Amino acid sequence: MKLIAYGKTDIGKKRKINEDNFIIINLDTGVEGNLLEPTDVTKGLFFMVADGLGGAVSGEIASRLAVNCASEYIKNNFNEQSKIIMKDCLMEANRTCHNAIRENSDLHGMGTVATACLLNSQEIIISQVGDTRMYLYREEKLIQITEDQNYYNEIKKRKIKDPDIIREFGQKHIVTQAIGSMEKINPVVIALPIQSNDKIFICSDGLHGLIELKKLNEILSYKQSPQTTINELIEIANENGGTDNITGILVELI
Repeated sequence: MKLIAYGKTDIGKKRKINEDNFIIINLDTGVEGNLLEPTDVTKGLFFMVADGLGGAVSGEIASRLAVNCASEYIKNNFNEQSKIIMKDCLMEANRTCHNAIRENSDLHGMGTVATACLLNSQEIIISQVGDTRMYLYREEKLIQITEDQNYYNEIKKRKIKDPDIIREFGQKHIVTQAIGSMEKINPVVIALPIQSNDKIFICSDGLHGLIELKKLNEILSYKQSPQTTINELIEIANENGGTDNITGILVELI
């Protein structure tokens, strides 16, 4: 399996600190970082975006802990049971963040959402908590694979129309689960077959919240490097207000 991968994070225009974190690991070599040239990957590629909860205490610490913990868990437990370890890696990240809060009261209230992906020669396994997203661009069509885990979607699922009940949910876009913010989480795990020329894109809401799906589809359709595409998307998000931290990873199969 030959691929190119590029990720980048940007503070945006409004935030004082960047609470996003990301990681890309070639599991063949254990090396972290962007793959700017076509690279043969046999065992797999692990990549992840974590978005520290805006306004929460130490969101940047939570996202960094989650990325570091999940990636270490994958490296140490990588085997054929990919779906299991992908769920477990975010649950382990949650335990690590939750324990850090217990040991340090200054961290009380911190949390992060995250989407992690494990790509091998046959499929991609996605594990998600919160509202970071994964998209698949295939055959000139962009598909949102993950669903935001927030009160808005919970209301839709339950088909709630009573305004009094809706008000009880509070702000509709508040996430229903986050790493570190609760003792137990239940990551959503999805497995999809892959094929040549697929583009896999994961990002924080600072990006997908500021770029319409049609525009995102257009940019991903361009025959250009993942590096150029990510830089262009971050630039557009900033032009559209840059109201949050902006992070994206694009992996292209060749």
